[in-house]
Amino acid sequence: MTASARVLVRQSLCVPPLALGDIASLVDLSAGTVAGRAFADDAIYELELERVFARGWSYLCDPDELSEAGQFVSTFTGEDPVSVVRQEDGSVKSFLNSCRHRGLPVCGLAGQAPQLTCGYHGWTYALDGRLVGVIDGDVEFGRWAEDRQLALVPVTRTVALGGLLFGTWDATWESGDADTYARVEAAVLALRAQGSLTRHRRPFQFEANWKVVVEVLAGLAEAEGGLFLFPSFALLPERELVVAVHPKGPNGTVVWVSAAPDGCPAEDTPVALPPRHMRERAATHLYRAWVEHMIDDSPLTGLLST
Repeated sequence: MTASARVLVRQSLCVPPLALGDIASLVDLSAGTVAGRAFADDAIYELELERVFARGWSYLCDPDELSEAGQFVSTFTGEDPVSVVRQEDGSVKSFLNSCRHRGLPVCGLAGQAPQLTCGYHGWTYALDGRLVGVIDGDVEFGRWAEDRQLALVPVTRTVALGGLLFGTWDATWESGDADTYARVEAAVLALRAQGSLTRHRRPFQFEANWKVVVEVLAGLAEAEGGLFLFPSFALLPERELVVAVHPKGPNGTVVWVSAAPDGCPAEDTPVALPPRHMRERAATHLYRAWVEHMIDDSPLTGLLST
């Protein structure tokens, strides 16, 4: 359903405009219910991108996949495209995968390159994100762009948990606590003891709201002795998989799956079981965290101006 079609449906059903104070009322933890509007409303979805996915820790990659300088892998934080690039000094850096000219990507899904180049007008960036060349355009424009040092926008904060790299766009928001991070660290270390995780070549796509998908993953993680880190990361040790969830509109979800060397094939998609009832602990924690993120209207503090 298109955005305009959803607007017409809401109007026909006399759905009132979203008010921030009403968000908590969409979830009744004691009854185990969530209002349908939480899964289909455009305004709620836009808030989720800002207050859930831009703040929460998003799983980016296993840096061990990037063994040589210039190797990169691309993923998302919410709908924001992000690339992680191995540097000449052996470190890794994470950037918004968006050229500062017209916003097109400078990295593919995965690969290796001496520099990062936008295919639209040829703007070129060093591996550390610095703008080093403006190919298309007049001389004055190129000098202006280089003088402004329009580097790729770095991910505001990154953290390595058990060796896996996570990122967030907020400089101060804390999604989780020290105990949660310690549990993630221990579980990831146990899984990666077999070797680095290999990401499936393509993501899985589902015609469902992202919360439906994470309900299933959170339930699987609890049932199988794994863990789920809100809003989008699941570790499933019995399947030797880690899973990252990315929203694609109110009615679409993309799921990246990475497997340990001896893990089950990534084609064995982990979202194969029906979601558990919200009275289950995993789902209750999910929606409690969702409300906490959504009703806090403090501004993001880490985004750089473009």
